[in-house]
This record gives sequence, C-alpha cells and structure tokens, in this order.
Amino acid sequence: WNMRSLTRPEKKKVLIEVLRNNDIDIAMIQETYLKKEDRMFIKGYRIYRADANFRKGVLILVRNSIDCKVNA
Repeated sequence: WNMRSLTRPEKKKVLIEVLRNNDIDIAMIQETYLKKEDRMFIKGYRIYRADANFRKGVLILVRNSIDCKVNA
C-alpha cells in the first residue's frame, strides 16, 4: 500500500481502520515518509521499518500473535 506519508495523523487513522476492519495479519507499506526520529506505534502489531529521507521509507506490520524473525 502506498501511503504517501504516515506523518499525518489522518493517514495513520485510516491505516489502523483498514487493519482492524479487514483483520489483516501482515501489511507492507511503502512511501511512509517517516524519519528516524518519528515514533510509530500501532496496538497489536510489531513494526519493522526502513526510513529514508523525503518521499521514501517502508514499513512492515506483523500482528503480535504471529511468530516471526527479521534477519538483517
């Protein structure tokens, strides 16, 4: 899903609604526009992200009940 910025509260609200309403276990988000200093928390999900400068960045949300590892 190309969010075109999760820095705006209304975009985060839409993301949370989509996750909950569609019972999504894993979501991959692109163009988050998040910077390292931006905090991101979504209840019930672990967040893995790779931030970049302006108009980039990816984020993977994994439901807490799913066992997974990230190898970097």
